[in-house]
Amino acid sequence: MDIKTNAIALRSADYKENDKLTWLYSVEYGKICVIAKGVKKATAKLKFAVEPFCFGEYILSLAYDKYVLTGCSQVESFYDLRADTDKFYSGAVMLDMIAQLEIEKQPNPAVFLLLLKGLQLLVSETNPKVTLIKFILNYLENSGYKLNFDECGVCRSVNFDRMYLDYNSSCFVCPACRTADSVEIAPPVMSTLKMINVMPYEKLGVVKIKDDYLKKALSLLNEYIGQSMAKIKSLKQYLEL
Repeated sequence: MDIKTNAIALRSADYKENDKLTWLYSVEYGKICVIAKGVKKATAKLKFAVEPFCFGEYILSLAYDKYVLTGCSQVESFYDLRADTDKFYSGAVMLDMIAQLEIEKQPNPAVFLLLLKGLQLLVSETNPKVTLIKFILNYLENSGYKLNFDECGVCRSVNFDRMYLDYNSSCFVCPACRTADSVEIAPPVMSTLKMINVMPYEKLGVVKIKDDYLKKALSLLNEYIGQSMAKIKSLKQYLEL
């Protein structure tokens, strides 16, 4: 049985002599693993379809609960991301988060649109780090790990000057509720996160924030994701550049 689905290629791995296993994120089927036969050959027509970032209409053959790639009409390759280090790593982090954190064969159209929107913003003039922070905050919210910037996650207080991220309770807390697992958030970093969190996607291009604050905000999110969900290797690598 053949099926068609709009999907984004997340990553690939060698499989047998000339084949690859490719993980796609599909609107209708969620994260799926696809066997791409013969794509390692120099003359393979579907070589492009297994490249990370490829967005297209994939044609798959389903047999014995296994998907086999039989065709693809590419919509966007996002090739330009490879020419800019910040854009490439920001996109790689997005793909890795979906690949690592999404459960296989559980579709989530909202997450698919979030990923597509994030990649489209990366090829625009929007700051890649701003785009990545927006993506992460929205993904956390969709996954049930939303960060509340307006009140203490323990006592619900809103009247305090300092805010801490508590890794034990996975939320922001006030000074009275902080623990040994709490880390104080510098005001500029908190302001950066708050601003990007409420900013509409179409307005992200006008955001002007110091790169140092953006890196510290990403570092904070990296720690939070690592403690609450899973460690994203590409995000750690990006922060080490």
